[in-house]
Amino acid sequence: MAARSSQGEPSPAFFYAIAQVETGNDPTRVGDNGRSRGAYQIRREYWAEACRTGGVFGQDGWDYGTGVWDVKKSRQVMKWYFARYGAQTAEEMARMHNGGPSYRQRCPTATAEYWARVKNLMADFDQFGKNTPTDSGSDMGREARRDATCGLEENSAM
Repeated sequence: MAARSSQGEPSPAFFYAIAQVETGNDPTRVGDNGRSRGAYQIRREYWAEACRTGGVFGQDGWDYGTGVWDVKKSRQVMKWYFARYGAQTAEEMARMHNGGPSYRQRCPTATAEYWARVKNLMADFDQFGKNTPTDSGSDMGREARRDATCGLEENSAM
């Protein structure tokens, strides 16, 4: 299972899996009582930190209110966020996306469970070639909700 493509970027399987766990692949989803948005359920603070790292903070088209709905921009924001905090592997990236840069101290068990779901979906993608959020809608129809204590996405369909 490839966490990164040959160019050193998170792989399509990784982005597919995160979108499935977070929203069932729905780029219009609003969650966490309005605090998380888009296919990857990115919060305003996450977006701002990443955009500062990418040098686009405050530029047209990169404001949270409109940019978070753009799947390609959201993926770029995630890449900048991972680069900012040094995430190298799919596990580090997934757990950091879910629990923040201090996930190891704050919520190791919850982010481990999140990573297990992402890892399984990455394997499905690698085996079956699932579509990513920009290709088709949800193929799993998962309802996710955020656990306020640690950012763990819980799948209510389970």
